[in-house]
Amino acid sequence: MSIKTEQFNLFKIPHSRMKQLVTFCNQNLDTTDFANSDALILLLTNLGTVFHEFKSHEEIENEHIMIKLKKKLTKMAIYNPAVCNCHKDDEFSPLINLVEAGYMYLNKTKSISEKISFGVRLRKALSAFFKKFIPHMKEEEDVFQPLLCEHFTEEELHEMKNIVIKLHMQQRKRENIAKRRKCEPKMKTFVSENQKPNYISQLPDEILMKIFSLLSTRDKLKSAQVCRKWNELIYDPSNWSYLDFNKWKSKNKSYLKGNENAQFKEMDFIDESDEDDFDSSTQIDLNDVKTLQYWIRHLLPKIGVYVQKLNLSNCSSLNNNLARRILQLCPNLIELNIGYNSIGDNSFRG
Repeated sequence: MSIKTEQFNLFKIPHSRMKQLVTFCNQNLDTTDFANSDALILLLTNLGTVFHEFKSHEEIENEHIMIKLKKKLTKMAIYNPAVCNCHKDDEFSPLINLVEAGYMYLNKTKSISEKISFGVRLRKALSAFFKKFIPHMKEEEDVFQPLLCEHFTEEELHEMKNIVIKLHMQQRKRENIAKRRKCEPKMKTFVSENQKPNYISQLPDEILMKIFSLLSTRDKLKSAQVCRKWNELIYDPSNWSYLDFNKWKSKNKSYLKGNENAQFKEMDFIDESDEDDFDSSTQIDLNDVKTLQYWIRHLLPKIGVYVQKLNLSNCSSLNNNLARRILQLCPNLIELNIGYNSIGDNSFRG
């Protein structure tokens, strides 16, 4: 007897929940910043709960629907390959294992690129799974539900439906509780590994200032990017009373000679009016050029007013225009060393 009443559809309510979870997963993937560890942990926690619910859904269907349908068809000597092969492959365990690996992965790496790479891997795995999972649910409703209605009585279907829905609700509650308990120690482990007490930042400002005063200029600038407190302490006037150009020089030097000077003169931080400051015999150190460019554009506008002593000796690429611009950015200069340079009196005019 064929039963077509919608009230005996064993798949509709569980599948409605599964489709909600698919949408939830896609929304989480779209909004998660994979470079943010906290956001990635929250995503893994949510996905872990969802994947366990997916797996429980399949186990309930197998035990209380598909096995009964297979037995019924076997008794009637009916072979249906779709029924026999249903849920043959385990599609959920690889996803659960990927989430478990994600927690360990986060504990081992702090690299943003590696976190994003894991996010791409996770997204691909979910995309491949959903391409199979959604059509599979449609197949169950279009193929298996008519078979159930054909070979089971209304009473049997009603009882099966009640059991399936009840087990889904019970399992959902158990999975949520178990997943929270399971994720909490992993999240605590991640926090303990990546948020250890920062003892150096707890030092008094006076001690930190002394430490920063011992750093090279480049190390100071790098340290200033660590946090707001370090930035404020490093850019304290006392750290910039003395500036030595020679400490910025790189060991690797490149030179341009003769006609190649034209390339240097065209750089936008040199005025065309000063082209006569260079002649064909001038040796231009590109490392000096880059350092002067950085000083004028970035460093001195920020700390120039604090500089009282300045050493520009042995700077072969220093010309009148550059020297004048540097002096303008250091209005409180008391002592200046310009030994072994080719600059003239024009540097000190205007």
